[in-house]
Amino acid sequence: MKKYFNYLLAITFIALGFTACFNINEPEKSNSADITFSVKSGTKTSFTSVEFSKDDMKDEDGNDYVLLYNKDSLPYLTKPDSLVPIISGIRLSSIRVETKDTIIEKFNVSKPDTLDFSEPVKIITESEDGKAKKTFVVVVNIHTKDPDLYTWTPQSSEIYNENAVAEKLVFFDSLLLYVKTAVDVKLFTSKEGAKWTGKTLTNFPNFFDIKYIVRNKNKLYIAENQEVYSSFDGISWTKNDVATPIHHLAFALNGQVFGFLGNHNVLQILDTVSMSWTKNMPLPSNFPVENEGIFTSNSASGSERVFVVGGKDVGGNLLNTVWSSEYGSHWTNLASKDVFSARIDIAVVQYDKVLMLFGGRDENGILGIDDYFAISQDFGISWRLPYTNMVMPIDLTPRINCQVVINDDKTKMYFVGGQNGSGFTRDAWVVMKNSVLWESLKQE
Repeated sequence: MKKYFNYLLAITFIALGFTACFNINEPEKSNSADITFSVKSGTKTSFTSVEFSKDDMKDEDGNDYVLLYNKDSLPYLTKPDSLVPIISGIRLSSIRVETKDTIIEKFNVSKPDTLDFSEPVKIITESEDGKAKKTFVVVVNIHTKDPDLYTWTPQSSEIYNENAVAEKLVFFDSLLLYVKTAVDVKLFTSKEGAKWTGKTLTNFPNFFDIKYIVRNKNKLYIAENQEVYSSFDGISWTKNDVATPIHHLAFALNGQVFGFLGNHNVLQILDTVSMSWTKNMPLPSNFPVENEGIFTSNSASGSERVFVVGGKDVGGNLLNTVWSSEYGSHWTNLASKDVFSARIDIAVVQYDKVLMLFGGRDENGILGIDDYFAISQDFGISWRLPYTNMVMPIDLTPRINCQVVINDDKTKMYFVGGQNGSGFTRDAWVVMKNSVLWESLKQE
């Protein structure tokens, strides 16, 4: 009997041991009703992962809820009724979803269907242990305006009254418009292009070609023959004589000022301390000698690069070349043949990593509205007509020698003056791309 009792006792202890082991290994039920949330497209519209922020809120009755929203709006034309929610939580016992038209009592997170997010969507979750509930309200923000749309806003219809023979626009803390007449040069300044104020120039060489005023950092330069003039404000100018005569200035690049010698066949660098010319860098044989467009900006690698577009060669032939250099000593013609028609008297700028070519004339005269604006999205290699959301307004008539500059923070482009069939237009426009504007507002 005693032996039988001991046997039963041993079995009891073993059973209790197994039970204890099972209790130790059994995980506790989660008491969290929290979720992570995102969305993906249920249509052909594609976008990368969307990050949703969380804010603790109270409704009108004082009940707590969590607001989920995306700070970075989804792409323009995304359909709000074709978004797939991505919901994850720690072993939730239930997920209830309420849209404006539908209630889903048990939402299947492993096989989610599209939901309509045109209005806020409510998500109610319950923890695995049934002790916690949480309410989320999802607001999905979608761009209502095309981020790639360019807005062209007229600022002034008549900047000046003088009879001009040439214009030069420079951005130098503000807009500086030099207007050359038959007898002198006038200066008009403006902050945004709407209101212009006349300034009296001091010691400015009135008979130099104002097209070749060059900005290098915090100073402006103009030079011809053996005379170099410089200015810290664009109004008062200082003259320096140099030993080597040059044709005129070319551009500024990497903090250095370059000038053309002879008939644009050699470049030299101006030592801005000693005011003397250094180095001799021969240019390619079919490099433009006049009427070209010149602009300095960044290349695909991020390094500074100068672009020299179109113009005439030494034989008087119109060009459709796009010469580019990072140092001024080695030049590459980036454009393939017939990328755009050969042209002169053009403006070239780079805005939001797009190289742009404005205005000009070919062998038949001033280019028409269908081809006087071209763009390159690969830094000058290939060219095309602008997209429909970039097109210039019809009031901005085709012209030659238009003046186009970019402000220092590269958010705005200013389009000023030039000549159409009736003479100098004397107008001013400001151009902005929506996405660039939005990004600048975020930085403020």
